[in-house]
Amino acid sequence: MAGVAEALKAIHAEGIVHRDLKPSNVLLAADGPRVIDFGIAPAADGTAYTATGGTIGTPSFMAPEQAAGDEVTAAADVFALAQTAAYAALGKPLYGDGPAVNVLYRIVHSEPDLSLLPQALRPLFARCLAAGPAERATPEEIVEWCRHRLGAEAEAGGGPAVWREFTGPETVVPAPVPEPTPAYPQPPVPAAVSGPPSLSASTSQLTSAPVPVPAPGFPQPPAGRPQLTQEQRRGRRRRTALITAAGVTGGALLVVALAWSLMDAMDRLDDRDKTGSRTSATGPAGQPSASAPGSAPGSSSGSSSGASDASDPSGASDSAGSSAAGARDGAAEDVAAPPADPRPEGFPLVWMDAKNSLSLTGTEPSQENRKGDVRFGCESAGCELKGGHTVFVQIFGGHGTTLDECRLVLDSATKHEWPLAGAAAGTEICMKDDKGNIGLYVIQTKSTALPDLAFLQGDLTVWRNADR
Repeated sequence: MAGVAEALKAIHAEGIVHRDLKPSNVLLAADGPRVIDFGIAPAADGTAYTATGGTIGTPSFMAPEQAAGDEVTAAADVFALAQTAAYAALGKPLYGDGPAVNVLYRIVHSEPDLSLLPQALRPLFARCLAAGPAERATPEEIVEWCRHRLGAEAEAGGGPAVWREFTGPETVVPAPVPEPTPAYPQPPVPAAVSGPPSLSASTSQLTSAPVPVPAPGFPQPPAGRPQLTQEQRRGRRRRTALITAAGVTGGALLVVALAWSLMDAMDRLDDRDKTGSRTSATGPAGQPSASAPGSAPGSSSGSSSGASDASDPSGASDSAGSSAAGARDGAAEDVAAPPADPRPEGFPLVWMDAKNSLSLTGTEPSQENRKGDVRFGCESAGCELKGGHTVFVQIFGGHGTTLDECRLVLDSATKHEWPLAGAAAGTEICMKDDKGNIGLYVIQTKSTALPDLAFLQGDLTVWRNADR
């Protein structure tokens, strides 16, 4: 942790903020850690990003102000350093896993659980993970704290010793083995002869018949494998043809059976739908449905019902009680049923520039004037979205944001202005106006290089009265 803090101290002295410090950006070497990957690091006093359109940080290691879209300073790297050190100690992120929206919500609105860390480390981690950037420790204080805890070991250079704890003793490479001297076979010793060879023996050796060389031809099968006759080969071909035909026929029969079963199931579903519609029209037990539209009170059916009710008072009271109980049960069911989510309305390729605006209340969100509540401007570097009564939250990481996710992040949102310096094609922004309408704007095209000609184009989804 002290080695990474020294690296942060060096880059902060040059006016650079890393913005994406995480375990994969810290390499362990024999003499200490190395901090890498400055792909999205801006100057500490600058406003432009070195990677236009890149994701600003990794959600699990973001600082609260970075997740909320506020100004990012060197204190954000200290927060990420504590997150990285906690990950090295616990083997998992300190704020848990899950979708990026849920992790960012916990980082912004909850305190970290430090009970899993050793007691001696908790005060330092509590300072580094403070919600306010001004309350966090500086890299110099982290280095001094580690030097005080290590004592004499800090000056002895414990990096190589710690490295050997992971890698073990240094491997000794043996000297190369010399190439062996090739051994040549000794020539056979000729048998001793008692006298000179006879002329007849030499002549017989010279005139002996040469070994016949086989004529070139096709390779012969091995001796252990019997050759097939012409009749056996024809029988094998017939068996292969019969097996292939049987397989094709079986496959065709299987397809026909599946199609027949599907058609039969569809017919049964049609019959069930027709039977259900006739039953709902006639009512239970074949009785006509009550009070058809247009029937006048006091008609003949009403008179006969009144007569039968008069002849049987107890039956009338029972039916009246049953009707009242049924009405109460129906009303209770209506009250208990939760309201359904509103139907999403899609508006593709909605254009936004300095001359028009956006509204979540009307049937057509795009307004040709600046009277809509959501307006696009370039008063700051990278441009921004402003809303008089509309709040914004950008979704970091992942795509396909749902209504429930927008509800979650907008529940405590308070920012009526959102910077677009880190937004790019594919960025998703949730918004909510004061009437409870929720919108999701997915940027397809962003052009902010020339502020006078800057514009946005994206797909808008609106859920009316969705805030509940």
